[in-house]
Amino acid sequence: MKHIVALAAALALPAAALAQQPFTMKLAGIAVNDPSHAYLNEFKQRIEAKSGGRIKGETYPGAQLGGFPRMIEGVQFGTIELYMGPPGMQRGLDPRMQVVEAPGLFDNMEHGQKTITDPRFRDKFAEINTAKGLKGVTFYNYGPSSYASTSPLRKLDDFRGKKFRVLATKTEIEAMNRLGATGVPMDLAEVLPALQNRVLDGVRSSIVVMGAGKYFSITKYITDVQDSMIPIGGWVSTQWLNKLPADLQKMVLDTGRELEDFAYKTSVEFDNRAAQLWRDNGAEVIKLSPADQAEFMRRFRSVADEVMGNDPALKELYQLYKEVAESHRKKG
Repeated sequence: MKHIVALAAALALPAAALAQQPFTMKLAGIAVNDPSHAYLNEFKQRIEAKSGGRIKGETYPGAQLGGFPRMIEGVQFGTIELYMGPPGMQRGLDPRMQVVEAPGLFDNMEHGQKTITDPRFRDKFAEINTAKGLKGVTFYNYGPSSYASTSPLRKLDDFRGKKFRVLATKTEIEAMNRLGATGVPMDLAEVLPALQNRVLDGVRSSIVVMGAGKYFSITKYITDVQDSMIPIGGWVSTQWLNKLPADLQKMVLDTGRELEDFAYKTSVEFDNRAAQLWRDNGAEVIKLSPADQAEFMRRFRSVADEVMGNDPALKELYQLYKEVAESHRKKG
């Protein structure tokens, strides 16, 4: 009898030990030394502290786990627990993901942040791809768009005939058409080689992202237009999330929501010093003339209404986004 009890206890040990093992949470992103990288590190620290070590975070910035398509697939299949990136990269799963990239809606970064995190919009947007394995947990305004280029873009006509990397959305592609330029959808991890090989003339992105990626080593000019704000989201694998005990599930979701303010404030800090980083590395920071800037914005303002407002798949969510944005606009 004693032998049977001892054997049962011995067999139970591996199961008990397994139950005590922490859940691994791989946190992946494309950029390094930027607000998204800071977010990954902060998420790791907070979730480990909150869970008492029951969740063990591992950060993988700099596309270590692949570009956006590979990371999205990893989250869907449960091999990556969280990834950061522009929502528009998920437009192949649901076209509504591109709604948050509409140009011309915001006066500044704060306006964009209040809009994307407003529960009236955020709660619906976060669930769009949940059934496909990606649950939104964090949204923040990374900053305004700029154009890094291999030749100077000093006036509106300088955009004509150029090829710019854009996100894979109809809105960005049409916006480039309004400038007489060509929008080339491309994963961010492939952009630098494309610039070096002259496949691209420039990139439409954040001055912070491109600065962290040392784009100034190739593109010695950056034109600050701020025609739109660049949203970033964090998505958790539902396959992984559903395996967690209820209390840990809540910790993950709560941590993602709490970090929206941290990520936004970090983005503002990076944006405030980004232009100087480019100048310090030999690049020229360009502003369009008031007349060209006004015409640039005029062309972009109508793009979203025409592309998204007339698309049956996008219209409802786009109208909601516009209404929420207008409610946060400072009057007078």
